[in-house]
Amino acid sequence: MYAANSPLKVEDVEFPNPGPSEVLVRIKASGLCFSDVHALKGELPPTSLPLTLGHEGAGIIEMCGRSVRGFRKGQRVVIDYVNSCGKCEYCRSGRDNLCSNAKLFGFDVNGSFAEYALVPARSLVKLSSNIPFDQGAVLGCAASTPYHAFKRAGLKKNQTAALIGIGGVGYHAALLSKMIGAKFAAVDISEQQLARTKEIGADLVVNSASRDPVTQVRAWTNQSGVDAAFDFVGSTQTIKEAVSMVKKGGVAVLVGITPGQIQLDSLDFLLREVELVTSIDHSHGDLVAIERLVSRGKLDLSKSITHRLPLDQINDGFRVLQEKTDNPIRVAVVQ
Repeated sequence: MYAANSPLKVEDVEFPNPGPSEVLVRIKASGLCFSDVHALKGELPPTSLPLTLGHEGAGIIEMCGRSVRGFRKGQRVVIDYVNSCGKCEYCRSGRDNLCSNAKLFGFDVNGSFAEYALVPARSLVKLSSNIPFDQGAVLGCAASTPYHAFKRAGLKKNQTAALIGIGGVGYHAALLSKMIGAKFAAVDISEQQLARTKEIGADLVVNSASRDPVTQVRAWTNQSGVDAAFDFVGSTQTIKEAVSMVKKGGVAVLVGITPGQIQLDSLDFLLREVELVTSIDHSHGDLVAIERLVSRGKLDLSKSITHRLPLDQINDGFRVLQEKTDNPIRVAVVQ
């Protein structure tokens, strides 16, 4: 990426060599995420340009720095894009997604839209042999992001949830809802995306382009509201809807990137004792846990990758993602 609102350039760069605590990963697959779109539009600008984007990556270790322990050449790995320091108060308390010194892979440092990537060894998770690389790549964001959001909400079996926005992250939230045994409503403007969640086991699907989602979700819960509502879109409208959907004492979780300000009815918010919680990225422990769920067959990502393209067609991949061509869940660059 050389500039906002410009296509990515695919070009030859100098071959990277790992420092003492770094690992060189030969990238086998990398997912395209709407966070990358925000970066390309200048809404979530990288620290400096030019920069290689890409934060959902999986591959094979090509080379290890001299101080690296626990990893070796030839191992399969998934990349934790939150390159945390391991020393600050947040890292020490297991909240490394909030690391005071974090360098985000694909936003602050060169990422996974490349043949090779340099990654700190502490930011790698071993990838089981029964997980394909493209599925491994989406573990790093599309699957781990809703996992972290569910933890923030404390969502449990037999509770009710509303999932607003069934894109790459929302789709995996639906899979997780089914896995933990929560009843869930799916809200989107795409009938095809809603049909996918119906196949997963959604208890209610609402096309918000034609029906008021708050009215529908409240009717589904006998007017009480859901235990938790998750906004994966990040618009002022969907945030308001999430807050209005939850029951007294419930929680609305903001996950989607939201440029600008939000406004809420403060009296309604207060009288219902609603919690508004934000959820950003994931912890390293979340990524380890989600990899284990997939490797043990408890979470099925076999339908997660709907489009696969070579690296030199990455701009076509972003067009598919933004224009929703053939209803993508996740577009992946594979090598």
